[in-house]
Amino acid sequence: MMKVIIPKIIKSNFKTYKSSYLKKLHFLLFLLLCMCFHTDVRSEKISFDGSGYFFDSFDKTKTESGTYVNYASQGLTGDNFLNRFYNTPFLPGRSWVAAERIWNKPLSVHSNITSLQQRYVDLSTGMALRQAQANKTFATSNLYFIGNEKVISHYFEKNILPDALRSALYNPVNFNPHKVFVERSIGNFVWEDMNGNGIQDTGEPGIPDVYVHLYSDSDVLIDTRLTDYQGFYAFDFIPEGFYRLRFDIPTTYTPTFAFEGDPDVDSDIDSLGETQLFELTIDFDAMDLDAGFYRCIPVGEFVWYDFNLNDVRDNFENGINGLEIRLYKHDTMVWSLFDTVVTGQKPNTPSEDGYWKLCVPPGIYYVEVDLPSSGLVRVRPNIGNDPERDSDITNYYGPFTTDSFTVVSGQMKCDIGAGFYPTAIVGNKVWLDTNRNGIQNTGEPGVPGVLAEVFEVSTDSLLGSDTTDNIGEYYVSNIGRTDIFVRFTLPADLSHLLPTVPRNGSDELDSDVDNTFGLGTTRSIHIEPASENFYIDFGVFEFLLPLEWLYVRAVKESEGHTITWATQNEVNTSHFTVERQIQGESDFVELPGKIAANGTAAIQQSYIYTDKGISKSGMYTYRVRQTDLDGKYKYSHEVNLLQYAEHQIDLFPNPAKNSSNLTIHLTQDARVTVMILDETGALVTKVLTSSNTPKGSHQIPLGHDGLKSGIYIVHIEVDGQKTLKKLVILE
Repeated sequence: MMKVIIPKIIKSNFKTYKSSYLKKLHFLLFLLLCMCFHTDVRSEKISFDGSGYFFDSFDKTKTESGTYVNYASQGLTGDNFLNRFYNTPFLPGRSWVAAERIWNKPLSVHSNITSLQQRYVDLSTGMALRQAQANKTFATSNLYFIGNEKVISHYFEKNILPDALRSALYNPVNFNPHKVFVERSIGNFVWEDMNGNGIQDTGEPGIPDVYVHLYSDSDVLIDTRLTDYQGFYAFDFIPEGFYRLRFDIPTTYTPTFAFEGDPDVDSDIDSLGETQLFELTIDFDAMDLDAGFYRCIPVGEFVWYDFNLNDVRDNFENGINGLEIRLYKHDTMVWSLFDTVVTGQKPNTPSEDGYWKLCVPPGIYYVEVDLPSSGLVRVRPNIGNDPERDSDITNYYGPFTTDSFTVVSGQMKCDIGAGFYPTAIVGNKVWLDTNRNGIQNTGEPGVPGVLAEVFEVSTDSLLGSDTTDNIGEYYVSNIGRTDIFVRFTLPADLSHLLPTVPRNGSDELDSDVDNTFGLGTTRSIHIEPASENFYIDFGVFEFLLPLEWLYVRAVKESEGHTITWATQNEVNTSHFTVERQIQGESDFVELPGKIAANGTAAIQQSYIYTDKGISKSGMYTYRVRQTDLDGKYKYSHEVNLLQYAEHQIDLFPNPAKNSSNLTIHLTQDARVTVMILDETGALVTKVLTSSNTPKGSHQIPLGHDGLKSGIYIVHIEVDGQKTLKKLVILE
C-alpha cells in the first residue's frame, strides 16, 4: 500500500484556518488530489526541534522521467536560506519550487545525469528566479533559521506533480506553530524622473530590471527582487522588524532628489541608492518606498568668433578658448549658479576650439558667458535655420545670457552657441549753438557733463552710455548689428539750454536730436558691427526768455467761432489746445483736438482753430494752453465773444448776373452794416453803413453795376457779430 505523509507546513492558498476540523478537511482534500495525480509519491519524516519543523531525510528512488518538482514549500522566517547544491540564494518568506527537467532518462539514486536544467519559480508571482545547468541529482542542503542553532541536513525528493495542483498548494508557511509571525509587504516603484523634481509625475515611466536588495537592521542580506517591466517590485510575507533597501543604480542613471513631497510619490533613496532604516509593524506595510533616477543631460557647446560678420558659425571660423561658462538653474522660484566650465578644445578633434559641455539633471536653466572687456560684442541671436550654427545669446537675464530652456531626462541640449564679433562705436559731440543755426560753426564750444545713452530700438534696452568730456565729446561701444537711438540728458545746472534746430545741414555738422523717441532723443540709426559712427551730435543754445504771445483773437463766422493766435520764441513746445467757458458755466472746458507746435523758432508762428459747437446765446470766453515736451504748460490771455440768438441771413440768387437780394431776419433791434469785398478782402462798396435796423425781416438789394464777373464776399455785421457770405457774379 502506498504511504503518503503530508508535511504540516503546507498551507491553504487562501488562508490559514484556525479550526482544526477545517485543517483536517484541507489535508484530506490534498491527500485525495495527490492520489489522483500520482502513482508513487514519497515524502519524508517531519521532526520538530522546538524551533521549527524540518525534514529528516528525502528518499530519492523515483525512476520515472519527466518534470520533477519538490512539493515541500519552503516558507522560511529566517535570515537566509542557501542551497549549496544549486549554489543559488533562495529568498526567505517566500514559497519556491525547483523544477528539474530531463529528457527521456530515469532519475536514479546517486546517478550522474547530464542535460539537467533547473528552473526556480517564485510561487507568489510565477516569476522565474534563475536557470542553471548541473549534472547531479542529490545534494545536502543547509537551513538556517532565527533561533535555531542546529544545522539541518536532508536529501531532496523529486515528485511528479501537475502544474495546476502545484500552483494551488505551494504557499508560504510558518515554521513555528507556537509563535505568531506577522508578515508584511515592502515595495513599490522605480521610475525615471523625467523633469528631475523628485516627484512621480503623470506619464513618467518605470524602469524595469533594477535589482532591489532587502537588508536587516544588522546589514544581513535577506532577499533580492528585480523590478518588473513597469518598474514595480515587492517583498511579501516579511516579518516585523527593522529593514533597509539598496537599489542597484542603473547604468547612465543618477538618483534623483529625495523626500521632495508626498511619500507616496517621492523618492526615498540617497545618492548611493539606499533608503533609511524603516520598521515593519503589525499595522504598517512599507509600500511607499520608491526610487527615482534620471539620466544626465549633456548641455553645450561652442563659443566662436564671427569672422565674416554674418551672425552664423561657419566651418572656417575659430572658437574662443578660456571663457568661463556659467550655468544657472531655477530652483524654488530662485535662480542659482549650478556649475561652471571653461571653453577649450573639443576632445578627440584636432582644432575645434571654443568647446564646452556640462552634464546636468533635468530642470530649467540659462547660460551666461563671462566675456571680459575685449572689444567684442554678441552677434544677433537665432539667425538662420540651423540651431547648431546660430547664437543663443539674447541678454534676457543680463549681458551675454541666453533665454531659459527646459531639459528632461534622456534629452540632449548641445545646440547652445555664443557668437561674437568686433564692437561698433558711436559718438560724437554736444555743442553750444551760439548763432542758433543748427550747424557746428568754427569756435562754438562743446558742452561737458551731458549724459549720452544708447538704446536698442527693438527692445528699448540700454546698450551703453557715456558723459561728455571737457570738449563735449562722448563715445559708446559694445554695440552690434542693430538699430539704435541716442538720448541726451542735460545736468541740472544746464537746464536753461535748449535744443537747436535738428538736421539742418550735413550729418557730420548738424544736430540729430529731433525727439523721435522722447525728449532729447535722436531718430533711429542703423549700426553695423566693427563700424564707427561719429556723427551723432546734439546742439543746444541759451534761451532764458519765455514764449511770447503776440495776440489771441476770437471772431464769429458762419461755421462758428474762429480763434487765432500768434507766438514767437517758441522753445520746447509740443502742442496747443483751446479752452472755452460759456456764460453761466463754472470752469473752462478743453475743446477737442490738439494743434501741433511749428517747432523751435524765435520767429513769429501763427495758428488757427474753429469752435463749431455754438448752440447757446451769451458771452463766450476763450484761452489757449501751450504744452511743452516735458509736460509743463502755460496759458494765453483770455478773449470774449458775445453770441446772440441766431439771426437768419440769406443771399439769393447766387450766382447771379445783374443783382442779388440779401434777406436779414433780426430777432431783435440791431445795428447792421453790409459791405461787398473782393476775393482778397479789399473793400469794393458799402451797401449799408451801421444803421439802426428794427426787429424783423429786411430785404436789401445788391446791385452788380460796375462789378466784373468773379467771386466776392458779402460782409454782414450785426451788433458786432460778423457773417461772411460768398457771392458769385456771372457775365
